[in-house]
Amino acid sequence: MKKTFLAAAALFALATPTMAADMAARPMYTKAPPLAAVSNWNGWYVGGNVGAVYADWDRSGFYDTFAVSDHYNDWGATAGGQIGYNWQFSPTALFGIETDLNWMNVGKFFNNAAGFSGGAPNDPTSTQSYKNNWVGTTRARLGWVNGMSLWYVTGGVAYGNTKVFINDSGTNLGTIEKTSVGWTAGAGYEAFFATNWTWKVEYLYIDLGKVQFDHQPPAFTISERTTESLIRLGVNYKF
Repeated sequence: MKKTFLAAAALFALATPTMAADMAARPMYTKAPPLAAVSNWNGWYVGGNVGAVYADWDRSGFYDTFAVSDHYNDWGATAGGQIGYNWQFSPTALFGIETDLNWMNVGKFFNNAAGFSGGAPNDPTSTQSYKNNWVGTTRARLGWVNGMSLWYVTGGVAYGNTKVFINDSGTNLGTIEKTSVGWTAGAGYEAFFATNWTWKVEYLYIDLGKVQFDHQPPAFTISERTTESLIRLGVNYKF
């Protein structure tokens, strides 16, 4: 028994250096870190949006022989669609083109529509209203990509309509509608929430410039400027 124990001890002593050397030679394996989220923003996309619009109308001119100068504003709702294309020219930079068309329900109705200045009396039976039914934009987008997220600034051309309704002392002078072209600028945030699907929040300032409304008789010439602020949420599908 004693001889057997001594033989086993000697064999273990001889084997220990060999086992240690073999373990040192083997590579140590660790769990791989999780892969960072990678997104590809290149390509066409199409989507829809809903939101709110704040519109401003500034008018000046004359009504008969009286000067007109006043300002009105109001909130409304908006909804529409957009289509665009992105070029992701580096891992963190993107350039794109987007065009959209939005329906709007925003307008302002007011009395004393003549808005006489210079001490002349208002006409309480005169009424007028402004209304904008739609607006569209075609814009460039320049963005910073952070994996699944995109921050961007945007700007370009805007176009939309303005309707003016006038009732002069109970006489309906009708509705005049004109389409004008201006500019827009804004910023937004967009992110993937599923494969090929993104959501976005966006702000746009729109200046449609001035349009002139003329009528005879009674003689009036009104120059009206429309500006709008759009705040909207959207969803895009990327092809």
